[in-house]
Parts: sequence; C-alpha cells; structure tokens
Amino acid sequence: MNNPESGTLPDVPGALLHRALAFDLETTGLDTNYAQPVSYAFIELADGKVEDHTYRFVRPTVPVERGAAAVHGLDEAMLRQEGDDLRSSVEQIAFRLCQASSHGVPVIGMNVSFDLQIVDSLTTSLLGTSLVDLGWQGPILDALVIDRGFDTYRKGKRTLDALCERYRVKRSGAHNALADAYDTYKVTEAVLSHFGLGVSEGEVLKGLSERQARLAGAAAASLRAYHLRTRGASDVIIAEWWPIKGSFRTVAV
Repeated sequence: MNNPESGTLPDVPGALLHRALAFDLETTGLDTNYAQPVSYAFIELADGKVEDHTYRFVRPTVPVERGAAAVHGLDEAMLRQEGDDLRSSVEQIAFRLCQASSHGVPVIGMNVSFDLQIVDSLTTSLLGTSLVDLGWQGPILDALVIDRGFDTYRKGKRTLDALCERYRVKRSGAHNALADAYDTYKVTEAVLSHFGLGVSEGEVLKGLSERQARLAGAAAASLRAYHLRTRGASDVIIAEWWPIKGSFRTVAV
C-alpha cells in the first residue's frame, strides 16, 4: 500500500462556496495534546469543482491506540513502511492551511477544532511556533458546529454519518481521511443551504467564522451545565478561543 494520491473525485454541482479547502486527519488517538496524524487529506475546490487533492500517510512517533486503529485501520507496521516523516508532514499541513488563510479560503471540516488543535500542538512542539503565528487566521466552516448551533435541540447523533443521512448526502466511504474530507465538504454545502446561510468571501466568511466560535462556546457551556446538574461535576472546558488559541473568541468582546 503506497501513499494513495491517485484517483479522481467527482465535482459537486450547485456549490455555494466560491473557494474551499476541505481537510481531515486520522490520528493515533483522541488526546489533542498527545495525538499525532497517521493520515491527512486536503481537497481544493472552486465552485464545487475539484481542482486538486492530497492524501498521505504519516509515520507517527507515538503508538497508535487500539481504538483509533480499529476505526481507521492503519497499523504501526504499515505506517513505518509507507508513512511520511512526521515533521515534514506537519510542515506540509501547516503550509497548506496557512496558504488557504492568506487567500481567504475557508477550511472545511467536521469537528475541525480537534484536527487543528493537534496540528497546532505539533507546530508548537516541532516547529517552535503556533499555527496562528505561522499565519493561519481562518476563515473556517464546521458542519458539526453549524448544525448543532442552528438545530440545538434535535435528538440523535451528530457524527459525519448522521449528518450525511440527515441532509441526504451520499457517503463516499468511512474513516478514510480523503473520503471524510470530501463528504464533509458536501454535507457542509448542504448545511449552509438548509439554514439559508449566504456565504461568499471576505467579511461574510469572517463573520460566520466568528459566529461559529460563539456557537461552539455556547455548546460547551450548555454541556458543562448539564454535567453539573446531572452528575455534580464536569470536565468540560469552556475555551476562550475556537478552533485554536488565538483564532476566534467564543464570547463576543
């Protein structure tokens, strides 16, 4: 199995977004301070047309947790043989994110704060500087945050599979970074359309990024209050920034 960059992805007709960069990581685990990528994908789109995509394996320097391996199916033996060097992978990921930001292109993700916190932690430890200091300043569009913020009291799961079913988006595959990035883009377009969110460029995208930060902060506060009410304790942290430190404030100032 080699780094699987070959192949084509279908265009997405009727797209609302003029430019977009879909992004996804598969990781060694769930702790954003410790986890590392085992694969990553980027898809560049213009008016729904897929212009380029990248899908690479990464050779982590920490063990792949059993639960994570069960989800994405990437084991340490294969990654040692097929994966790219961790530092060079982090440099490439950071470069692509910052390049998009410099052109005002939104990063599209599903619970993308998880992915970006891992990247931010690794740029800090390996490159000596945060992702924000490297130049990433948004904009950003997160299907999970928008769906949860605009339809807060709907029952049921809000996984990528669940949102695809909810918004009638056909899944391309599961727990593969490239397929997940592609399907996240499609479902984000569907979510934006469903809630009538006019998306273009510049200040509109910046304003929607700031709004998502406040929605994410409100969701964390609500979950923390629920835990305190039902359990008497909570480990939910209400972050000052979303998706990473120094980006967008979760409370209006």
